[in-house]
Formats: sequence, C-alpha cells, structure tokens
Amino acid sequence: MIYEECNEKYDKSKILYLLEREKRVLSVDGVEENGGQFGKYDEIDSSIYGYCLPDDCQKALDSVFDKMSRLEIYLLMKDCGFLGDDIMEMEMCEFVTTPEFQAFFMEDSSIRSRKDPVKTAYNKKQKLQKMLVTLDGKIIVGDLKGCLEWYLWGKINQS
Repeated sequence: MIYEECNEKYDKSKILYLLEREKRVLSVDGVEENGGQFGKYDEIDSSIYGYCLPDDCQKALDSVFDKMSRLEIYLLMKDCGFLGDDIMEMEMCEFVTTPEFQAFFMEDSSIRSRKDPVKTAYNKKQKLQKMLVTLDGKIIVGDLKGCLEWYLWGKINQS
C-alpha cells in the first residue's frame, strides 16, 4: 500500500526495511515467509532500533526516577497503560491485591503505615504527580516516544 502511494518511486525492499525498523514487526511478506506467524517480533538490537534516549533526556529522567521506589514506578506504569488494559482499568482496591503490587508494597521502605494499601497507593500517586512536574521543560516529549515504557521497565527490573 505504501509502495503504491509513493507511486512506486522508492525501492520496495527499502520501504519494508524502514517499516520493520520503525515498528519492529514483520511485513506481510515476512509473515508469509515465516509460516503465517502474524505479529511475530523481530529481534532487533536496541542500539539499532533506537531505544536509546538522548543524554539530556536520560539525565532528566534519571534525576526524577532514581528517587522513586519500584512501587511508585509500578503505579505510574499502571496509569500509562504499560501493564495492559486489564490492569489499567482496575479500581485501586482491586489493583492493590495483585501479587506484583503486594511485592513492591512490602519492599518499599518509605511506607510508614501498611494498614491501608489503597490510601498508600493514592498518596504515592500524588507524590508521583509532584515529581513528574519537575520534568516540565527539561525533556521533549517526542524524545520519549517508544522509549518511556522500555525505560520504566528497566527501572522497575533494577534490583
């Protein structure tokens, strides 16, 4: 379709290469070559695909996210939809019962009272909003496209 829209000016293989690199998915031709496995991801090295953030953006994010607990990052990932639609749509009273939340809740040493995890989660979300405001003007949102989820997963997986 893109090939035809470009009036066949560009080489079809170049278009397919750019699409694969941009979206990390196989083209329709590639799906047929792989036995019809639709949606199968290519294993493209992150340095080629472009998961790397610009240095100034990385430093700005690190200055904020290095101060956050894994629980706070997990709450942000829920709000951004990085944990899937089912979790994003969960009410907080249901979300705090998930095993992942419970694990991060138990390891977070900044929590003073563990009596009410729902209240704690809402307080953490307020803290998150205040911390994220400090990024205003320091980063370009376009720099985060495709990288924020990868960045947050990296932060949450750090021990």
